[in-house]
Amino acid sequence: MAALCLAILTLTVFWRWLFAGEAFYLGDIGLYFEPNARFLGSHLRDGILPLWNPWILCGTPFVSNPQAALLYPTNVLHGFFSPPRVLMIGLAIHVFWAGLGCYFLARRALSLSCAPALLCATAWMLSGFVLAKTQFPNMVQAMAWLPWVLLCAVQLVQQPTGRSIAALGVVFGLQILASHAQISVFSAYFALLIGAWTWTQNGDRDLRRVFPGACGAIVLALGLSCAQWLPVFELLRVAQRQNLGLAEANRFFLPPEEITNVFWPHRFGDPMRGLEWTGRSYYAETACYAGLIPCVLALAGAWSALRGHRAAGFWLLILLLSAWLSFGMAGGLYSPAFYALPGLKSVHDPARLFLGASLALALLCGIGAQAMCDKMQRRGWNSRTVQAVAGIAIVLIAVDLGARGAGFYPLKPASEIEALRDAPAFRQMRRDTLLAGALSANAKSGGGRILRLERRHAVDVPSRGLYGIGDATYLARWAAGLPPNVGMNSALREASGYEPFARRDSANRIALAEKQWRAALVGPASLQEPLAATLSQMSVRLVCGFGPKNLPSGGALRLWKQVRMSNGEIQMLYLNTRFVPRARLSASPQPVQFLADKANRVSLEIAPSTRAQTLRLADTPHPGWLLFVDGRAAKWRAATSFRVVNLPPGAALRRIDFRVRAAGFSLCVIRFTAQPGAVVRRFSPT
Repeated sequence: MAALCLAILTLTVFWRWLFAGEAFYLGDIGLYFEPNARFLGSHLRDGILPLWNPWILCGTPFVSNPQAALLYPTNVLHGFFSPPRVLMIGLAIHVFWAGLGCYFLARRALSLSCAPALLCATAWMLSGFVLAKTQFPNMVQAMAWLPWVLLCAVQLVQQPTGRSIAALGVVFGLQILASHAQISVFSAYFALLIGAWTWTQNGDRDLRRVFPGACGAIVLALGLSCAQWLPVFELLRVAQRQNLGLAEANRFFLPPEEITNVFWPHRFGDPMRGLEWTGRSYYAETACYAGLIPCVLALAGAWSALRGHRAAGFWLLILLLSAWLSFGMAGGLYSPAFYALPGLKSVHDPARLFLGASLALALLCGIGAQAMCDKMQRRGWNSRTVQAVAGIAIVLIAVDLGARGAGFYPLKPASEIEALRDAPAFRQMRRDTLLAGALSANAKSGGGRILRLERRHAVDVPSRGLYGIGDATYLARWAAGLPPNVGMNSALREASGYEPFARRDSANRIALAEKQWRAALVGPASLQEPLAATLSQMSVRLVCGFGPKNLPSGGALRLWKQVRMSNGEIQMLYLNTRFVPRARLSASPQPVQFLADKANRVSLEIAPSTRAQTLRLADTPHPGWLLFVDGRAAKWRAATSFRVVNLPPGAALRRIDFRVRAAGFSLCVIRFTAQPGAVVRRFSPT
């Protein structure tokens, strides 16, 4: 019955997502997640699991992308819906799943009755903290598993059986597959805390039973999700973002004065409702409105803690610690935690640590509701009346929170978002790039790439301060702004692009090109030569910059076209006259023909030669590629931004095949964990 109630609540609150076909487009969901979803969905519909993304950063490993959710179960939706609708339906499913998990956590870990537990679930799933993160679908996916992880941790500590080990291993493994490592790390810490607290209260006192069971659950979770995290760890060895500095990690935090957002959501503005945001941090990261009724009931729950309710005391402590950590460096606690707790140095935005406070507040709300229901029954109220009062409270909470959360960001019909692929600016850029490729020595040599030397997302008018201002023209401006990763939507190869965990060498090449670009803008034409050489290493044919200042004429970069965009800016397109094709031979002017150029495979054909040759392919030299020459396995080596293959003389056409795979050692682990029952039996107490 609870699942049915939460399902009806989800369908009612999010009807525009589910039935009207509307979707978010503002911010990261349009700039990053929608192109990723389109890329993934197009390949899955063709029966291909894309391990490599050839469209951005001269190629980047897609299976290693810690936010791609390549193996997550909801990817089956790509077979039925367009990418924007897949994202919105997936968000609604996970909001429901978060509520259902919170309900069972309240019922089984806190022993709440049905109505208070349902009220608690409603307050959690529709909380401002959860729905503000709908701009980041993978974060909502991971957050939806948090109450399930905590519930299974409690059950394992209370009864360390094979069933509880398997349950915790499966739910934690699925959370890892949801592809938000930060939330998974936070969940592990919260599970450790609630497990330790449960053990001190009513857990199995024999650690020889509990500890092996916990280890078994971790092994099972890592085994089930190894195809996700092993390639990620392989990428992290060469990624730009490994250990962040404290100031860098403190990017988005919850300023202490903005803690009032919990009960006063409009104090610092509301961009969606025409109230300009004036807070010190980013609105989407600090929004944490919990609702007036849940706040009042949470106070009642906190009062229960002061009167000796142990569970309420634990969750009150979690609320205070989590909120304190979310203040970042301004609070003082985050700084020592940053250096002491493993995992925090690889993630930023301490405001997200309010995750624990948000869930704790909802659970305290349930405890307070239970106390009030018990008090009403002691005063002679019959159970039906008490349940009716609780039901009214649930409806009021849903109206208060749902009205804000369902439209937390502007919504547009998915058909309009789909039409972006045919927007005039995209069509023009596609034509320009194809023409630029045709002007190269041989268009069949892989054509040329585009590079944006000024990394712009779109227009700033409706971004943070006011969402509604300029909303009618935002989609058109977004298209005209040519944001990063546009190539994934328009089949254009980019040397630029955006990835949170980009390879260090890719990021360094782009940074070098930007530095040389700035020098060329103010210096003589001869300063364009180093820039042209850097561009040629990446096989860049077309360079996109923004006016009003032009490069001096007579240099290696020739002004080809000026385009006035809808926001008034001048886009400058330059041709690299020193362009070199993606695939080329060192000792032969013969062009290299591309037979296949796909996500997981690049096939080349080379003319016969009586001399030894060196083939250079200007694609990212990531170690996940295998090489076959005329059907036989061979070796290649990395050289700056190239994959280099040494070829002996040959009298016949040579075929070169590059095929991508996942992390080199992942297959062994996958084979080991293909039998999860063996893991459970090994760690189950006898």
